[in-house]
Amino acid sequence: MAAKVLICDDEELVREMLKEMLLVEDLEAVCAETGDETRALLREHRDEIRLLITDVILPETDGISLAMELSLDYPNLKTLFISGYDRETLQAKGFDLGSQRLIQKPFETDEFLRSVRSLIG
Repeated sequence: MAAKVLICDDEELVREMLKEMLLVEDLEAVCAETGDETRALLREHRDEIRLLITDVILPETDGISLAMELSLDYPNLKTLFISGYDRETLQAKGFDLGSQRLIQKPFETDEFLRSVRSLIG
């Protein structure tokens, strides 16, 4: 069974762009716009999804809280955070990523794929 990536971002253009980038690595992606959609897709594809890529700031939740919640039921799920803000700005807004991997939008395809490869092997 091929590994899948779950993308959660409220911007359709971002979701589609990331999905296309992942095809370069022969990775299939499923996409969600909200935390609820993310939870449902993870339940549906639970044995296939190895990586969650989520925006830090989402309309009804935040990616950090979402990832922490999901890690309780899916402890092997890795997370790559993306944001238009840098780490320091996110920290000032109350979002503490700790040592979690973050790449700042806009990013190059190579940078993105290096981060994905390092997380899923």
